[in-house]
Amino acid sequence: MKMNIYFKHPLKYRVHINLVRDFGYFLSQQLQHLDVKVAPEDPNVHLKFFEINRRIIEKRPRMVFSAKGFSYPSEISSRVELLIKKIHDGDSILPHLSRSYLKPNYHDALLNEWGIHHLHLGTEVDSDGFVNRDRSNPLNDYLLFLRITTSDAYLIKIGRHNEWTNKELFEVLHENWNDTISQYQIESGLTLTENEPNEVERYKLRKSGIFTLTSAKDGSIYFPIGGGYASSKNSLKAVRESQYYLNYLTHIELSIKNNITQLIRSMKSININIENELIFHLFIFNSKFYLWDTKSNLFICLSTSRAYHVPLTTYPKSMLELLLIQNLN
Repeated sequence: MKMNIYFKHPLKYRVHINLVRDFGYFLSQQLQHLDVKVAPEDPNVHLKFFEINRRIIEKRPRMVFSAKGFSYPSEISSRVELLIKKIHDGDSILPHLSRSYLKPNYHDALLNEWGIHHLHLGTEVDSDGFVNRDRSNPLNDYLLFLRITTSDAYLIKIGRHNEWTNKELFEVLHENWNDTISQYQIESGLTLTENEPNEVERYKLRKSGIFTLTSAKDGSIYFPIGGGYASSKNSLKAVRESQYYLNYLTHIELSIKNNITQLIRSMKSININIENELIFHLFIFNSKFYLWDTKSNLFICLSTSRAYHVPLTTYPKSMLELLLIQNLN
């Protein structure tokens, strides 16, 4: 049974509010659009959402750059060229991602440490929406390793499975586009006091949730370009983003509770009829967060504190409908 979180105003108002819970419901519904099932009551629904969200490559046109010496066997040329065209044109490349990308508890150590994605080159789409990668066909063993940003795609290498700790991927990224990753580089003059782990050692470290600094052949040293990962193996970027929103919503909720008298006075000033009970929910529209009073149908933009009194027929009547149709991105 779900419990309502409320507090009693010192005068006469009963106020129901739980913005973190509402956010969990919203993110759970967003994941359902990808056929990913995470219960809204799951205490880690927020982290799981941001883990998956950072792995998914947004559908948008990008400039495509190839590393010096980028090449591939002629038998897969049509596959590579088709995928490059999809990336350039902004078509969905979700079918080419790892199937594990949509698993809530999956951790991509290559992405989290070096910021490198890998894409499958198949052309036939299976019933689950992903391209076929049955390795009984030797052509399906090939992968495109690349770094993706909002506007650009950097093609590193056509390789094969089990190259996840191949330092050549990092070296190519540094040698060709070091200006795009300079924010992760440690100031010159510093050196590593111990030898870097080899591929086997790096694999074991990643499995244990331990990341290291990486040095290039020219002595340049980098923090993890992918942001690194916690001892739980969760992406540190996902952890920080999740914590940011949870702290933000907790702060907003506390602020509302501490200033409820002022809020009620402001609502009355615009002719909102206040009964003895206030029910607030989180409402998300076009990436903006609103406080929604379901009794009066008042929407308060949390970023500007502007109040919008919207006719009831303008928006769906239930929170569930709201969650189903809104999009955080």
